[in-house]
Amino acid sequence: MIVLNTDVDVLVPTIRLTAAEVPWLDDAWLADRVLRRAAVIAGRFVGVPGEGGIRRFEVSQAFVPLPDRAGPCPRIRMRGCAPGMEESLTRDADRCQIADACVRDRACRELPPTCAPGYLLRSWRAHQACRTYACDPAFLPQ
Repeated sequence: MIVLNTDVDVLVPTIRLTAAEVPWLDDAWLADRVLRRAAVIAGRFVGVPGEGGIRRFEVSQAFVPLPDRAGPCPRIRMRGCAPGMEESLTRDADRCQIADACVRDRACRELPPTCAPGYLLRSWRAHQACRTYACDPAFLPQ
C-alpha cells in the first residue's frame, strides 16, 4: 500500500504515458510536460512492493499547468534551399516549428488524421518533404 500526503519517496523506474495519449498526440510534448514541467499525473502503480518492487507507473490522465509556454514561438528562419529542395521543419517540446534541413521535394501520400474531440489538427512539412501531423489539445495556444 502506498500512503498519500507523506514525505516518503517511491522510486518508479518507468513512467508509461500511452494510456493518457489520444491518437496523433505529440508524445514528445506530453513527456516533456510530465517529466520536466510539473504536470500532475493520475494513474496506477504496476508491480508489487516486496516482490520485485514497483516496475512502472501507468499514467491515465495528465494535467498540464497553464500557461503551457512562456511566450510566443520564435520566428522560423528559412535556410534558402537549392532548386529542387524544400525546407523541412521539426517541432520542439513547446510545439514551436523550427527549421530543420533542406530535403528533396517528392510526391507524398497526404492523408491527414482525424483528431479526437477537444483536439486540433496541426501539420508541418517534415523529413522527406512530406507533411507530419499532430493533434494538439484545443486549449493550448497555436
